[in-house]
Amino acid sequence: MSDKATQPTEPFEDMEGSELFRPVATLRASQRVRLAARAMALASDDDWGEVQFEALADLLDFLEDGDYIIDPTKWAAFYEEKGLGDVLKLAVTYAGEAAGAKQ
Repeated sequence: MSDKATQPTEPFEDMEGSELFRPVATLRASQRVRLAARAMALASDDDWGEVQFEALADLLDFLEDGDYIIDPTKWAAFYEEKGLGDVLKLAVTYAGEAAGAKQ
């Protein structure tokens, strides 16, 4: 996977699947920072390898177990339909918005 996979191309609220996440405005500041920290672990100048995939798995666990995903069944269906690349882009864009990144 390339770094381009983590680069948002549109605002989070316009992305397919964004309705599966809790609205960013409902997150506490501590939740926002923890989410951003999980996503930052994906940043690397290296090609994607085991470290980045472990960081992605940690981010997805954090989202799924931390009540960030509104409907886990629809989230699983989204993954099945769209695949890892779209899930990655959606999760990273959500984390960026939570951290206060502006498009």
